[in-house]
Amino acid sequence: MEQLTFDCGNVVLRYKPFDKFEKVREKLLPEFQDTMATLLQKFSGFDQDQLNAVPEDDGWTAGQVGSHLLKSYSVAKTLNGNTSITTRPPDQKVNEIRETFRDFDIKMDSPIGVLPSDGPFDHESLLPLLEKRISQIAEVIRTKDLTLTCEDFAIPEYGKFTRLEWINFVIYHTQRHFRQLDRLAESFTG
Repeated sequence: MEQLTFDCGNVVLRYKPFDKFEKVREKLLPEFQDTMATLLQKFSGFDQDQLNAVPEDDGWTAGQVGSHLLKSYSVAKTLNGNTSITTRPPDQKVNEIRETFRDFDIKMDSPIGVLPSDGPFDHESLLPLLEKRISQIAEVIRTKDLTLTCEDFAIPEYGKFTRLEWINFVIYHTQRHFRQLDRLAESFTG
């Protein structure tokens, strides 16, 4: 509510409609920022050789994990693309997204569009690109209506996401890769 009082004593009150998702935004931005700060810290812990070292299980290198995440963060374009009014609760799919990414018994296959290249990768190019995409997504959280449905891309198993759901997807997807990065880091220390 805004209030304007005139010298004569009259008062004009202007009410702003309550947006229950403003509280969600207030919690979402710090969670996103903390997740991304952790990610960048983990990457900073790898030297150039470690970034490209192939693990014993022939899985992805740390650089490939970074490349995969960078490609997945192209969702920033979707977040800034065409939207429509959402005809369901805007956070309807958040719990399913969270539970899916936190279930490490599920083996996930990455879609072709976000598969990493073979490398080699280096800090000088990978980290600034990650930081740029992270900044673009953070700007969406700060400035856009998170309740709108993104129309430019849909995941076949889930359908279209709202901005709120996409940002949660980014957070939980990133956090899922923390275990992978931690295992890679441990393999170099002992």
